[in-house]
Amino acid sequence: MFGVKLTADRVHAVVTDLRAQIVAARDEPISDHRPEAVCHQIKGLLDELAGSGQTLAGAGVTLGGDARSAAPLGGERPVDSAYLGWRQVPLKSLLERALGVPCVVKNDVAALGHQHHWFGAARGLRDFALVSIGAGIGYALVVHDHLVTAAESDLGMFAHLVLNAGGPMCGEGHRGCASAYLASESIVTAARQGLRRPVTYEEVMRLAAEGDRVCRVVVAEAADALGRLIAHVATFSMVKTVIVAGEGVELARVAKDGLDRALSANRRGQAGSVDVLIEADTFREWARGGAVVAIQSFVTGSD
Repeated sequence: MFGVKLTADRVHAVVTDLRAQIVAARDEPISDHRPEAVCHQIKGLLDELAGSGQTLAGAGVTLGGDARSAAPLGGERPVDSAYLGWRQVPLKSLLERALGVPCVVKNDVAALGHQHHWFGAARGLRDFALVSIGAGIGYALVVHDHLVTAAESDLGMFAHLVLNAGGPMCGEGHRGCASAYLASESIVTAARQGLRRPVTYEEVMRLAAEGDRVCRVVVAEAADALGRLIAHVATFSMVKTVIVAGEGVELARVAKDGLDRALSANRRGQAGSVDVLIEADTFREWARGGAVVAIQSFVTGSD
């Protein structure tokens, strides 16, 4: 299977077997953001990774935004993606025309949830939630072995769930929401103000682990917010397992003790009432999520 994850500026692609094991991978910058041009670029990666002697059964492409292949009554649902500047793009049709294989288009967090459910940390679990942190804040919920579907507008509200009404402000003007504490840019901005110099997300995490005062405070506040967010997710959904994933997941590793304290405090002091699994999902793993939804479509006959 062929899996793709689109970010605002790169195409991440993998080829997998039917057990979702990656056999080839590559990523490259998006050279032209027009939908047809991106599809053409994806075709070039497919040709390069699959080789001349290999036949693929299908492809799955994931991206942040309202990305569902099928409309409720059949047909195709156009894709909206703020990251790519796309509005009402018939991406599934464009991809199938370019690639010559059946294609599935999914929201990237939903695809990552499917990946963990079928082949990853949640394999064998009937109920779990996934919280992704990084450039954006995402959420997926699996109940009774089925991913709960939701409109992008509803999922977008999760990133702006208020955790502390007196907290920092996010880019949309909300105080103390999940994005204000946990989005990579929010963490970098807070550290940059304290350090009075440019800094990267990876550097903030490293400096916090090494004991830098500014970065330790920034990371501790973010970890406390993440613990509260996980507590809310577990309480509202009543799941017992929450996977923390995404490119910003190092936060959960560096400040795991603070995360656990906040989680316990917001679960009435019941330590261990929620099993938190921390998964270091690179963009290659996000692309693997695309391959997994293509496998699901191939196996079940639905998208």
